[in-house]
Amino acid sequence: MEGKYLSLITYTKKGDPIATPVWFVEKDGKLYALTTQKRYKYRRINNNPKVKVAQCTYRGEVKGSYVEGKARTFTGEEVLGIKKMFKKKYFSSRFMFRNIEGKDKTWGIEITLV
Repeated sequence: MEGKYLSLITYTKKGDPIATPVWFVEKDGKLYALTTQKRYKYRRINNNPKVKVAQCTYRGEVKGSYVEGKARTFTGEEVLGIKKMFKKKYFSSRFMFRNIEGKDKTWGIEITLV
């Protein structure tokens, strides 16, 4: 996918869709985003890995069609390589990565499109 922003739809326990604009990187045909354990998208993905993604603006205005996918969360050594990719793609906004590495542990979100 092209662009800087991705609209990520995750689902509540009741099945209601929630769209969130996120930064993303792509590697080996999979999409990656960063989050922390305290974010609701992290909790929703752990409860239901079904997601939808589409290109969007920084305000979340969708620019294309949604594509279905399956997501998983991960941390540890696996997230370090993804952070490097984010720092390279979003160099001008690198200050954000200092905040995400702070008090809350950083988690990755891997999205496999189906």
